[in-house]
Amino acid sequence: MNLQEIKELLKLITESNIQEFELERAGIKIKIKKADSLNIQPTSLTTEVKEELPPETKPAEAPAPVEEKTDNLYIVKSPIVGTFYRSPSPDAPPYIEEGEEVSTGKVLCIIEAMKVMNEIASEVDGRIVKIFVKNEQPVEYGEKLFAIKTS
Repeated sequence: MNLQEIKELLKLITESNIQEFELERAGIKIKIKKADSLNIQPTSLTTEVKEELPPETKPAEAPAPVEEKTDNLYIVKSPIVGTFYRSPSPDAPPYIEEGEEVSTGKVLCIIEAMKVMNEIASEVDGRIVKIFVKNEQPVEYGEKLFAIKTS
């Protein structure tokens, strides 16, 4: 099962009345459970890999980051569930630091999801005023990643 098939599966389930779904195929187990009507959390996705999958030949295109703008403060939120990385490799410097100027398209971080590295780029020009998560920390969909002060 590839990333595109998983995205299509998520879309179908999100648009249906199904509250919980579980699939096991080719050593991958996917369980999707919609949040209840009293909880405003987004649909969650958990996966369990039972065997090692072959490495991807190139990173898949990440969904656009969820972002929110408040009085010249642009909040970049995680577009996916995964692991947050500040640099392209453990021995490389971080993509950005607090106080640094960024421009539209500048890579801010990587979020690893199911062994696929998804680059998250800035959608605005500005200055990084806050990094909300630590390197190698798990992140949820919609979780705040960065605050960017725009002009």
